[in-house]
Amino acid sequence: FFQSCAQMYLGIQQIRNDAIGSGINVLTDGLVRYRACQSKLGVPKWMTYVAEGYQYAGQQDQALQMLNEAKVEMDDMGNEYFRAEWARVRATSLLSRTGNSFPEAQALFEEAIGLSRAQGAHLFELTATVGFTRLQQLQRQHRQDSGVGDMRQLAQVVDRFSDQQLFGHLAVAKGLLQQQDPALFAS
Repeated sequence: FFQSCAQMYLGIQQIRNDAIGSGINVLTDGLVRYRACQSKLGVPKWMTYVAEGYQYAGQQDQALQMLNEAKVEMDDMGNEYFRAEWARVRATSLLSRTGNSFPEAQALFEEAIGLSRAQGAHLFELTATVGFTRLQQLQRQHRQDSGVGDMRQLAQVVDRFSDQQLFGHLAVAKGLLQQQDPALFAS
């Protein structure tokens, strides 16, 4: 059990370090080993990470298939603790495909933001809000709208973190805000 968890975390780290193909293989093998232990708790979480790996590899159909399977697992178990991240990853995968998926992606980002806020999961709320902000930017580009948009929601989430905290997701969020107003977060 613990070895399979360690293996899955290694796969996630490999994906984040741009060894995407290897990371997906390590992660999926770890998931197979995890399930062989008859453990069901956390399976949707691990499946969502696999889907995100597929997403990074540009394999959106595989990502969406894995997310569909993860949703079935969540629904069967009543497992809600990772649903916000699942919704964010699904929205991002939908946006990476061709076609007009803006309405469904928007609904998923809003669901992710609401769930994470209700759970007090600030990091999940931050990543979902960054995704939602990027969606708004894509929608403006699609409409060829030169409006700058509303960044208040993202700014409010960023303000929940201290100035001493800086990690990848927070840096991305601050970068989006700085694009909007270079005077923000100039340090």
